[in-house]
Amino acid sequence: MGAGCAGCLQQESEQETGWFTYQVVSMYPHDPGAFTQGLVYADEFLYEGTGLTGRSSLR
Repeated sequence: MGAGCAGCLQQESEQETGWFTYQVVSMYPHDPGAFTQGLVYADEFLYEGTGLTGRSSLR
């Protein structure tokens, strides 16, 4: 069980993690009652999956 993955985790943790920077280019209003579950960028649009169990929506 999982014996084939033992070395993989060790190798990944030994690699140097790079640093990234960012720049805010736009800000949009957000519904304070919406709980963000995930973001998807498709066809030049950013979609937000929101909600809790039984109350999810895609915006």
